[in-house]
Formats: sequence, structure tokens, C-alpha cells
Amino acid sequence: MEKTPHPHNPLWCHIRECVINEALRWGVTILYDQPPGYFTWAVPLMYNAQLTGGLVACSHDCNTFDDEGQSRFNLNQACRDLYTLAVNENITNDSFLLARREIHQREQKRAEAIHNLKSQASHDILKRYLIREPAIVSAIKRGNRKQAVEIINMTLTEIYYLGEDRLDVIKSLVMELVVTMCRTAIALGGATMELLGINYSSLTDLSTIDNEELLARWLVGMLNKIMDTIERQTQPESLGSLEKGIEFVMTHFSKHISREQAAEKACMSESHFARLLKEKTGLSFTELLNRVRLDHAAELLRKTDAGVMQIAIDTGFSDQSYFTRVFHKQFGQTPGQYRAKYKK
Repeated sequence: MEKTPHPHNPLWCHIRECVINEALRWGVTILYDQPPGYFTWAVPLMYNAQLTGGLVACSHDCNTFDDEGQSRFNLNQACRDLYTLAVNENITNDSFLLARREIHQREQKRAEAIHNLKSQASHDILKRYLIREPAIVSAIKRGNRKQAVEIINMTLTEIYYLGEDRLDVIKSLVMELVVTMCRTAIALGGATMELLGINYSSLTDLSTIDNEELLARWLVGMLNKIMDTIERQTQPESLGSLEKGIEFVMTHFSKHISREQAAEKACMSESHFARLLKEKTGLSFTELLNRVRLDHAAELLRKTDAGVMQIAIDTGFSDQSYFTRVFHKQFGQTPGQYRAKYKK
């Protein structure tokens, strides 16, 4: 019979340190097929931006796969559950790790864009810009801020690669893009005077920028300002979209869902969805999700004889202790006490 690695075994200590540091580096739960015969995954424990330790899980491969090589449980889901647990318990820095994921995603897309450029016959910088511009405008019209940012970053990577040291040419194309985005926003109902002010101030700001990273950050900032003016002028439509996001939560609460998915259903940026949700309901996304899950859990406790653990799983909670704690906070009693009250 295989034994679990001793926590003070030097090899196990090294693997544990590696998997925690890699999770911190990439911003996601990392899965290692080490030590031999085991799978190990971890979430970094953090205080602000400081690493304080790690939440580590380990499974022997005989518990992971059966004799025919079929998976006994979903390792990817186990990684997501561990990450969710750490976020819910507030023992990691979700915002910091999200930023790390975004950095590596940008670097990956930048490398892919350059690779694609090298394989194409035409390397005309203006042609590349004109190819990308309609896609950016289309994303703005649909209110898809995330996609617009992705296309902008890809466009900057391409024109920087092709433009080499011709910063004046690159800046002129970027200025043209800002003008186009402002015109699009005005056509969609954005505040004309505010957008004209953004357009004018961009000329001064742009003159001080001298590298790709600052230019990318500045241009995304301009996009966010422009998108904000559109969203402020389309509030009634935003409220209808918010309802779609809330409906998504209410129909998919038993699954592993994220604020990003709900915002996408509402056709909003994640930050705008969170702000509008808080403004109109007084709840954060996590609070809304937990409230919907707890309401359904309370109904199951009243109307069925299912076990507390099963009810927790059926309503989207992967950890019974966390379920019991938030249930007590919501209803002032444990699930068992709540059931006993209604079964009298």
C-alpha cells in the first residue's frame, strides 16, 4: 500500500514549494504530476501582495484513475474548487492573481501575433491597422470592453513590430484610433462634450509617451473612458442587461460560475456589471450568488430529507463547512437547526 509523502520529506518540501511558486507566478492553480505516483496542486496564500504560504492538495494516481486508465474525478475541477475555497475564505489575493493571469495572457497573445506576422507576405503597417480598426469599432458597438482591449493590445503589438523605431508613425495611427473610437461613442449616444474633451486631452497625453507598455496602458485607459461615457448615457438599456446577468446567476447557481460570465451575459464589462449590480441591489456578485444558493438550500432543507452535504453540493457549495458558516450568517442558525425547526 502506497503511503502519502511525509510533509517533512525533502523532495516533498521542494515540490510543494515549486507548485506554490508556480501558482503565484501564473496566477492559477498549478497541477504537478509529482512526486512520482501522485498529483499535487496548490493555491498561494497571500496577505496583500505578499506570499505567506500555500494551500496544497495531493492525490495518489490510484485514487485518480481506475485500472483502465479512466479518471475517477475531474482534476481540473479539483483545482478550481481549491482556488474558490481560498478566495471564499479570503486567504489569497484574487485581484493580484487575476492581474498575473492577464499579464501572461497578453504576453502569449503578443507572441502569437508576432509569429503570425512573420508568416504573412504583407508587412505594411497601415494595412495591419486598417484590418484591425473595424473589429475594435464593432466590439465598442456591442459593449464588449474585454474584446476591444484584446484587439487593441494585438493591434499595438503588430504595429510596434512592423513600425520598429518609427514612434511618430505609430502615435499617428493610435491618435486616429482614438478619434474613431470617440466618433463611434458619439454615434451610440455618448456625451458629445465629454468625448470631445477626451479627444482633445489625448493629444497632450500622447506626446509624453515613449514606449510600448505605456502606450498600451494609455490606450486601454482611453478606451475605458470612452466606454464609460457610452454606458452612462444608456442606463435604461443597462438595467435590462443587468437583469439578464442576474437571471444567469439564478438559473446556473448550482454550477461553478464567475462574475465574468454573468457580465458577459449582461453584455457589460466586468467592472461595470459589478458597479451597477451593487448600485441597484446592494449586493456584490459573491453575495448575490450566495443568497440565491442559500435560498434554494433552505427550500431543500424544508421540503426534502437529503443530507446537508448533498444539499450543499446540489446548490453549488463545494465545501460543507463554508456552506454551514454562510448559512448561519444568513439565517442565524445552522442547516441542521433550520431543518429541525421546520420538521417539528
